[in-house]
Amino acid sequence: MSHKDNPNVETEDLTSIGVKTGLPFLEKLLLAIINAHDVGTKTKRQRLNAAMIALAGEKASKNPLPDDLDQKALEFMGREHHRDKVFHTDHRIKHYRDTASPPPPEIRSDRSLAIAAVEQFYSARFSEEEKHTTMNRLREKFGGTYQRKSGTGKGVNFRRTHEYLAVEHGYEAESMEAQGLEMICDELRNYGVKTVIKS
Repeated sequence: MSHKDNPNVETEDLTSIGVKTGLPFLEKLLLAIINAHDVGTKTKRQRLNAAMIALAGEKASKNPLPDDLDQKALEFMGREHHRDKVFHTDHRIKHYRDTASPPPPEIRSDRSLAIAAVEQFYSARFSEEEKHTTMNRLREKFGGTYQRKSGTGKGVNFRRTHEYLAVEHGYEAESMEAQGLEMICDELRNYGVKTVIKS
C-alpha cells in the first residue's frame, strides 16, 4: 500500500521526510568560487544566478544560501517547537492518573518562537522596528503563510518540516556531498582557482 492509499499517513508530512536540504551540488561549487572572489556590488544570489545562467541556461534554485540567517532561525524554532511538544507530552504521561495535576508546559505559538529566534540571532544588530519585521517574517515562514502568499508550498506542513530538519534529519547525503565538494575544491586550488566553502 502506498502512502497515498494509507489513511493513517498524513500527506502534509510526506514532503518533510527524506529530503536533501540546501543548494544543488553545482550551485554549491559555484558559490564556493564566488565566496573566494568578493568583487563588484552584486549580491551572492545575483552572482550565483548569473553563473548558473551562463553555465546551465537557467537561474539558480531558490533554496537558501548556506549563510542564510533566517534558515538558522527557522531550524532553532523547529528544535524549540519539538522540545515544547516533548515536555508537554511527557507531563501528560507522568500525570495521566492525577486528578489535580499541575497544568502541562505550554507549546509556544509560532509568534513566541519567532520572538525567541529574533533574540537569539538578530537582536544585536537590529532596531526594534527591524526586529518586529523579522519576527513577522519568521513566524510566517515557520507556519507557511509566507510561502503561500507567493503561490508556493501548497500541501506542505512547514512547521513539521522545520521540526524534522532540526531534530530528525540525518544529513548523511549532505555529508557525503560536502566531502565530494571539498575534494573538487582542493583540485581546483591546484589549478589556481580559489574557493571558500561556507556552512
